[in-house]
Amino acid sequence: MPAYYIAESSDNFAKRGGWPSEEIAEAVKDYEPELDVVFLVWRVDDEIIHYVATDEFTPPRAYAAKQRKSGKKS
Repeated sequence: MPAYYIAESSDNFAKRGGWPSEEIAEAVKDYEPELDVVFLVWRVDDEIIHYVATDEFTPPRAYAAKQRKSGKKS
């Protein structure tokens, strides 16, 4: 199953005509990019649902840990 990163200012976002619903647009507007990830799932019944995942292991901390593990400096 393919996965894509869609930024609100990207060509892919414009080609898709924006967020699929007001509820999803609001979730994207309200999420904290330093703490959260918003997943959109396109189901087989053609419904698009979303999840907001939050963790204390923030994306910047996860990246730094990966860099340390691979022996690279950030």
